[in-house]
Amino acid sequence: MHRLEEADVLLSEVLETDPENGNATFCRGLVQYDLHNYTMTEELFLLTLNFTTNHSGALYNLGVLYTELNRLSECVKILEQLRESDHAHLLGHTQLGTCLMKMKDYARAREVFTSVLEVDPDHLMALQNYGIMLIELRENREALEIFTQLSRLDPSDVAFVRQAELLHQHIQKRSQRKFYTDGSTQD
Repeated sequence: MHRLEEADVLLSEVLETDPENGNATFCRGLVQYDLHNYTMTEELFLLTLNFTTNHSGALYNLGVLYTELNRLSECVKILEQLRESDHAHLLGHTQLGTCLMKMKDYARAREVFTSVLEVDPDHLMALQNYGIMLIELRENREALEIFTQLSRLDPSDVAFVRQAELLHQHIQKRSQRKFYTDGSTQD
């Protein structure tokens, strides 16, 4: 925490002498975020949008901030701007999908996640959040495919492996149920 406060002081000094320094403005926004001063963070990132440097970074980090603060409609607005202005910012596009998922706009979230995965089929964050959404939608077979892929990509991540195992067990259990003509089941 002390180092963050030192960094904030140094960046403030830079901005006193050069208020048009977009890099310092952006970096100070990152420091303020880490210090949990979200009002100042938002102000600095919005100010960064006036400069040509770090424009995509400011949009992305505003999206992350708005997601954390549960200001989801603002998150979508900012991250759609990022998506339009920087087609290669896959992390920002993934954050947009995550925000849409939190808003329960699953159709748009699916479109965003799949567009990211078309460009980078191994994008861990997009895969993970898409898999979580599929679980929410009870699309367990597709979610199993995603978490199996994640387990292969990062076998050291116990959560991916465990989620794939749980999905596999759930699917197995459901397929083993015996259905009777009256609609009842026996487990």
